[in-house]
Amino acid sequence: MFRAVGIKGVSAAATVALQLLLARTLGAEGYGEYAIAMAWIMAVSVLTILGLDNASLRFVAEYRARGRLDLLAGFLRQTLRILIIVGIGAACLTLLEAVLLRPWISERLFLFLVFGALSLPAISLTLTWQSALRGLGWIGRGMTFSISRPGIMLMLLVVAFLSGIPLTSPLAMAFHLMAVLLSMAIVLFWNRSVLPDFVGIVPGFEIRKWVVTTLPIFALTALHFFQGQCSVMIGGALLLPEQVGCLAAMLRISSVILMGLNSVDAVAAPRFAAVNATGTKADLQRVASRCALASTAFAAAAGGGILLCGPWIISLIGPEYSGGYLLLTILTLGSLINAVAGSNVFLLTMTGHERDCLVLYIISFASALILNAVLMTSHGAIGAAVAVTLSTAIWNVMMTAMVRFRLGIWSCLTPSAIFRNRQRGERETLETRALSTLKRDSREDEPRRMAG
Repeated sequence: MFRAVGIKGVSAAATVALQLLLARTLGAEGYGEYAIAMAWIMAVSVLTILGLDNASLRFVAEYRARGRLDLLAGFLRQTLRILIIVGIGAACLTLLEAVLLRPWISERLFLFLVFGALSLPAISLTLTWQSALRGLGWIGRGMTFSISRPGIMLMLLVVAFLSGIPLTSPLAMAFHLMAVLLSMAIVLFWNRSVLPDFVGIVPGFEIRKWVVTTLPIFALTALHFFQGQCSVMIGGALLLPEQVGCLAAMLRISSVILMGLNSVDAVAAPRFAAVNATGTKADLQRVASRCALASTAFAAAAGGGILLCGPWIISLIGPEYSGGYLLLTILTLGSLINAVAGSNVFLLTMTGHERDCLVLYIISFASALILNAVLMTSHGAIGAAVAVTLSTAIWNVMMTAMVRFRLGIWSCLTPSAIFRNRQRGERETLETRALSTLKRDSREDEPRRMAG
């Protein structure tokens, strides 16, 4: 568990460090162009994966536990076929779009589309393969992409800097493509080394079950991504590139607050499912409260540090971002709300309430679109930051209320939960002291008993 949390934290820290380095070296305008291009490329990749990465995590683990190597072989084979066909198709369509729009778009945007298109098949395959690794029980290897991609990009940036090569946003996209391809090779090597031997096994197929399970997961994943990126994507049409760059940089800094929640979610999701199947409502509340306590404590420390050191952090990125502290303050409030609300999404999805979660995601995404369009038009980047915080608050209030309605528990940290955790800690401390006293008395009495 601690290994998974550590890996998740390292990957998040590496991603934030990479984005802040890019923001400094590219400048506000260049980083804005890069952020817009990456948001759209990753949006296409989410649609290309079709939710098969999360489906792989579920079905690979299930078939491995049941010993159904035939169904495991069939699922992996069918998934590979779909991803190759859809990934290559999406890449070809994106390249065709770039060629057709070439007379009307800039050289930078053309290169963005080309490099992004070439990375689409590799991204979809790599994310699905590493989910299969986690399903097989290789948690560390199953998080390779989230660490190797930003790590390789950081190394390439350092090499370019030492070589005196000027960094541009198209070159950063080229580095991203190289990092994705190298990460795919690493994940493919891990997969080949740990997959079971399928020689002589006739593949089995449960097509209907796979489709029925994967479609809601795909919808949830897509809505979650678009809600998180809609401010940058809409900003590409309504704001100047330097404004989008400043907004994207502040979003990255404020995302540090969510590192605790993301790390807890990586471990808590299967725990929620297990407790829901075998435990009681009180057990589920206990696990949810502990997760909320961990995410809230980390968020409070990180949020306080960001608010206190925000001007200094912004000065490290560059003078072009000097007006971003108000944006950072607003976005920090949204991240704090998200972290304090706890693991509400996983509490719903891991307990069989995916449909409720999907409905709330649709409502939240619609509110995010409206708020971004209205506030961004009237107040620019500040309006975008306010829209992000308001949509985050609406989403978490609805999710927390649904958890309470469906499960009868709170996903967030409540005063009663804090009191219970304090009582439990005091009780455990008293029990530990009593046990230590008994052991000490036993050791002191042992010589007397031997002498007698």
